[in-house]
Amino acid sequence: MTVSEPDLRKIASERRYVTIVFVDLVGYTRLSEQLDPEDLRVVQRRYQQLTLQTMERYGGFVASYTGDGVLIFFGYPIARGNDAERAARAALELMERLTTLNTVVGDTVVPEVTARAGIHCGLVVMEPTRLSGGSSELGAVGEAVNLAARLQAEAQPGAVVASREIVELTDGLFEIGQLGARPIRGLSREIELFHIIGERLGSTRRKDGMASGATVLAGREACLERILERWTHATSEQRSQFVLVSGDAGAGKTRVISEICSHPEFAKAAILATYCHELFASTPLYPVASFLWARAGLKFEDEDETRNDKIGALLSEIGLNSPENNEIAASLLGLAATGIREQFAPAPTLFKRKQFEFIISVIARTARRQPTLVVIEDTHWLDPSSAELLRELMATVADAPMLVVATTRPFPRGEKLPQPDDSMSLEPLSGEQCLMLARSIPGADLLPDEKIAQAVAAAEGVPLFVEQLVLSLIDEQVQAPQQFRRSDVPLLLAQMMSERLDRRPGARPIVQAAACIGRSFTPTFLARILDSEIGNVIEPIEALVEAEILLPRRFGAEIRYEFRHALLQRIAHESMLTRERRLIHDRILHLLDRGLGSDIPLPEVIAHHLTEAGRFQEAGRAWLEAGLNASQRSAHPEAIEHSRRGLALLGKLKDKQVQAELELNLQAALIGSITAAQGPTSASLLQCCERGLELCAEREPSAHAFPFLFGKFTFANCRGDVPAATAMAENFLKQSNEVGYEAGKAIGHRLIGMVQLGRGEARQAAEHLERSLSAGERDRSNSSTFMFGQSTEIHTKSLLSLAHFCIGDVESSLRFGVEALRSADALRHPHSAAIPMSYVGGWVFGLSNATDALIQEAGRLVALSEQHRLEGFRAHGAAFLGWGLCLKGDVPRGAAIMQQAIAGFDSVGYVLSISGYLANLAHAQLRLGQVDAAAATCQRAFDLMSQSGNCWLEPELHRIAALIAEQGSAARRQEAPGLFRQAVQRARDLNAPVFEYRCLISLKDHLGSAGLDDDMAARLAELSPFSDLPERVAAAYRLNGAPSAAT
Repeated sequence: MTVSEPDLRKIASERRYVTIVFVDLVGYTRLSEQLDPEDLRVVQRRYQQLTLQTMERYGGFVASYTGDGVLIFFGYPIARGNDAERAARAALELMERLTTLNTVVGDTVVPEVTARAGIHCGLVVMEPTRLSGGSSELGAVGEAVNLAARLQAEAQPGAVVASREIVELTDGLFEIGQLGARPIRGLSREIELFHIIGERLGSTRRKDGMASGATVLAGREACLERILERWTHATSEQRSQFVLVSGDAGAGKTRVISEICSHPEFAKAAILATYCHELFASTPLYPVASFLWARAGLKFEDEDETRNDKIGALLSEIGLNSPENNEIAASLLGLAATGIREQFAPAPTLFKRKQFEFIISVIARTARRQPTLVVIEDTHWLDPSSAELLRELMATVADAPMLVVATTRPFPRGEKLPQPDDSMSLEPLSGEQCLMLARSIPGADLLPDEKIAQAVAAAEGVPLFVEQLVLSLIDEQVQAPQQFRRSDVPLLLAQMMSERLDRRPGARPIVQAAACIGRSFTPTFLARILDSEIGNVIEPIEALVEAEILLPRRFGAEIRYEFRHALLQRIAHESMLTRERRLIHDRILHLLDRGLGSDIPLPEVIAHHLTEAGRFQEAGRAWLEAGLNASQRSAHPEAIEHSRRGLALLGKLKDKQVQAELELNLQAALIGSITAAQGPTSASLLQCCERGLELCAEREPSAHAFPFLFGKFTFANCRGDVPAATAMAENFLKQSNEVGYEAGKAIGHRLIGMVQLGRGEARQAAEHLERSLSAGERDRSNSSTFMFGQSTEIHTKSLLSLAHFCIGDVESSLRFGVEALRSADALRHPHSAAIPMSYVGGWVFGLSNATDALIQEAGRLVALSEQHRLEGFRAHGAAFLGWGLCLKGDVPRGAAIMQQAIAGFDSVGYVLSISGYLANLAHAQLRLGQVDAAAATCQRAFDLMSQSGNCWLEPELHRIAALIAEQGSAARRQEAPGLFRQAVQRARDLNAPVFEYRCLISLKDHLGSAGLDDDMAARLAELSPFSDLPERVAAAYRLNGAPSAAT
């Protein structure tokens, strides 16, 4: 299609999701040899004219003729929600009509003209292309165009070939034949091809959203119940009922209908189900014709005699077989068979009355014979005659057990329907309902929870969006890494969103500029961006509200507008050419710099606009600032996302030195947030640390390496690799001394003390921890807290509390422990607060049998972890809470909670402290009478302890093993005294008097009247001050002000 110069100036280049049809005349080269050029031109024009008429009737835009080829776009200049279906229908009709094309040219009869068609869809850039002579042609650039042309070459004469994308978008609407995957010239991958054979008529076809395989009805139970109530009313009182179910596209209307039709309450009902269609919104009585076509079992290939027999059989079945009724039914079915191919004149009034009486009599006979459910979907596309018929039906059959359920959308406004007895609007699903729906989709179990959560968040409560986004992620997951990814936005959603944006095509510049601002905006700021008067933007904004693209919200005296869905904003934003987008974002930054924005700009907002403006170096630094800012607010998932957004820009920077410096800082910024949000055993943490150390190796020695050294130590230590962790701790301290890094010295001593404590060397650990505190006094800034993700002082005091507890200095233990808890509350740094809640509130209080304090701190730790998404500490809190419940006497619940916590640790490869948690679980299992399970759990604890070398709790483990033997077989019971003595000896070997006391008490209880020998009795008396540990903990807790809430 050529475009004149004035028209050319009106056409803006834009990015669009379109469906492309490429039609090619078969045997054109042979015809050109046989015919005179003038005769060939006549045939070609007839073929082109027929193609133009057919394609435009279905909403296609014929963009160009290239000899025997025709390029057509559906979705341009106006997108519709069913462009792929329109394209397929148009291509099928064209193939059929070409068989009747006039091929007589003068005295020559040209052999039958045939063509073939290929259909594909995707994102393209539409733009006018200048030709010689001053004219222009509208063209499109993108792989989708090339692929559509290649697909038609794979089709047989008279056939329509489509890609998988088209088949998925039109799922259930056409009869499809699989052609398999084939190599396509010019493409690096094989393409799966399908033959579109013909339309599938009738109400049995599958519709949007029903092919996803979601196995639950989420959030629509109340709607289902209300419909069932109306059914009960209709059947018990013999009065017809009309129910209207309203909801946006994708809200789940079709799923509700599917559930109703398959519900046991309707098992003995007659179900008459049909649908309306946008293409036939002006075709009289199309829903009736479509239903009768399917009910009679008609096929396009039926001969007239076969068709008449089927119509007669249907009429006989309902007792209405007469010549007149045959004529009426045939007239209706004729409409269904030809669709919009021919423009029928309005039926004469008398004949229309006959049609109405016939249809109503069919439904009335059915309803009086048995209770009847009538379903009419998508009545926003109901034709005027069918709407009139429906109103008359409800009035005529008012005294029959009939329920009519109709579905509709708020937009577009449809024909007037009967007054409903009940109407319900399908609102967005809750997050929990979306999550349930997402997890029910086959294949969703392949996805990590994080990915599912992202899809649920992006769907914003729309069921179809949940399904399509999850299916897209599943598709991406099962593809090989080198495979081509078809689209970032599922094409069905892109098609739906494009249709909505084009409801007001004149407002496109407004909606695009608004999309650049963000999800919400003020008219004043939008007018400034467009350098326009406020009055010039209000009218198009209101039109966008009416079209259900924008939603007004009042905040005090201010009115803001927001996109009804994030995908609408995304598609509007992506529809702009890159250069135009960058200009708008640059303009936004200019206004924000001058303080003319409607809000205080957050660092991540500035970073986003810099990215979109193509100012990548500034954007990378802004993302770094945004990540650090989020980390300081303990918004760790957001901090990770911001830093990764910055890392994604590195490839766009030309200066390698700037690139390396920025990457180093971004990787370092990730350490604390990954540790807090994903846990210290996250593979992402190790990957980040190794990359950071690679970058540091390319520079002069400096403090930049320490966060990465710290991260690697944390990973190794929590994974249970104590030898590697020990070497890393010593190396950390060595490098800190070499460069004079005071904060590093404090951390280095703490790391060494930490591994020594784990190895059971509590006294040596306490010495290093004291030196850590001393070194920390010389570095009182909070910079290391944010650099390493935790307070060195608080962590050190927490470890000192446990170390002093192990060596029997309970007074110092409680002093350091309560100080750590109070300091953490004052600092208000969640990750730092979680540390003393674990070491002090968990282990010190728990081993002291201070049950109330243990449960309180465990509850605080769980609440803190959930509030601030500290995944690494959530399981610790649960393990301690379960232990506390067991000590309190609620053993079944406590054991279940501990088992769940340990499973969480196992799922991420966390080993540190697991032996202790397993010991506590084994004791709980023993108390529940599960002796074998307790023995297995205890043995696993010993195995892990042996593997890791983390043996500070070994005496406790031996004590519980002895308790298990005490309840075992006769042979095992004989071994129990020796096992208790072994536990006592192991406590002495570790110089751990508190553990020795616990073991001696258990031995004494076991021996009963026989009693301890003199040496052990004397030792127990010597350790008797530990008998009041619960009271001492409670006193210290109260005296220093027990924390009352999560930080």
